[in-house]
Amino acid sequence: MELTAPEARVLGCLLEKQLATPQYYPMTLNALVAACNQTSSRDPVVSYADEEVGAAISGLRARGIARVVHQTGQRADKFRQALEDVWGLDEQHRAVLAVLLLRGPQTAAELRTRTERLTRFDAVAEVEEVLGLLAGREEPLVRRLERAPGQKEARWVELLSATAVNQAPVAAPPGVSEVGEAPWGVTATSPVPAGAGSAGPAATAGPAGMAGPAGTAGPAGTAGPAATAGPAGIASPAAPATQPDPHTAATAATIAGPAAAGDLPVGRLQAEIEALRSEVVALVAEMARLRSDVAEVRELLA
Repeated sequence: MELTAPEARVLGCLLEKQLATPQYYPMTLNALVAACNQTSSRDPVVSYADEEVGAAISGLRARGIARVVHQTGQRADKFRQALEDVWGLDEQHRAVLAVLLLRGPQTAAELRTRTERLTRFDAVAEVEEVLGLLAGREEPLVRRLERAPGQKEARWVELLSATAVNQAPVAAPPGVSEVGEAPWGVTATSPVPAGAGSAGPAATAGPAGMAGPAGTAGPAGTAGPAATAGPAGIASPAAPATQPDPHTAATAATIAGPAAAGDLPVGRLQAEIEALRSEVVALVAEMARLRSDVAEVRELLA
């Protein structure tokens, strides 16, 4: 199934409002237009006209996943989604699909935060279990995107809309860790040729390569002849060189010494900071969305 962008937005709004504000569900055309064009909890933000939303409803009805509700004494028709009838989706499944339809690819942790007012998940692992069930159906409804360099966690995408279906998984390049930093203790990821890249006694953590009493590098610790490829670069009996791992090999000048090897990689710290910043932004957006929903309810009650 490949829904158009307006159809996907309308379906996401029906799923969301059924769980978030059941007292105002099913929804009229005007309510659906307002929900589609919300500026909070939407990515991307759109501005659909009544005609576009009406055409999207007709498309969903033709596919059998939306239905019109005729109520006695009501002038305007109302609409509801029918995913629980067609595919047997429970509340948690519908909540996850709603947020994916409305906000695009997200991690399991982001989904847990953003579905709090729709349903209850006790842990991220519970969200991942629901995602696994949705992905393992005969006709998968979601798919896991591999982590790209610089991303801490893998994201998930719904497979109902045409835009999402065309997204290809992104694989991390070989030789780089999945969070985007260099291997532990190495500050560069460029491989070096065999032989010439093996560190001599002065380039490894040998006695002469350690910091002197004053805290500065000793004479043998600088990039002298012993650190370059050649006879002096071959391991001496006093400090035999170890064969570097081909997956973590780096130039001799960038191998960390004993004091630097225990430091936490800067890339990992940056990834953690970015993850925390992302969570803070998500929480701020949720607060803004809740204020918007409260304003909507007040307007309806007025």
